[in-house]
Amino acid sequence: MSKEEKDEAYSYLYNAISNENVSKWFEGFDKVVAERPITLQHKEAVYRPDRVVWTAEGTVDVIDYKFGKEHKSQYEKQVKNYMNLLSEMGNDNVRGFLWYVDENKIVEVK
Repeated sequence: MSKEEKDEAYSYLYNAISNENVSKWFEGFDKVVAERPITLQHKEAVYRPDRVVWTAEGTVDVIDYKFGKEHKSQYEKQVKNYMNLLSEMGNDNVRGFLWYVDENKIVEVK
């Protein structure tokens, strides 16, 4: 990667996570795991959310990053599954979000 490409990538990511609605997922949190598998004894599949953040506000936020076009129903189903798994593991106040990074758009999954 050239220096210009690195600088451009850094600037893109810095701007993306500086968004006030997103920054809480990258600073000031109690705990975070990224790309870590969720496995439950009674389920054979392995699930891997992009980011799970235990916020200072007391919520557990599941964030799935998306780049490109919006496919809301398919992606929402995926995030709902992550939310259910985290709840089964004893987490309270689980929330889910789809973050369309290129569009700077956040969709809460309920």
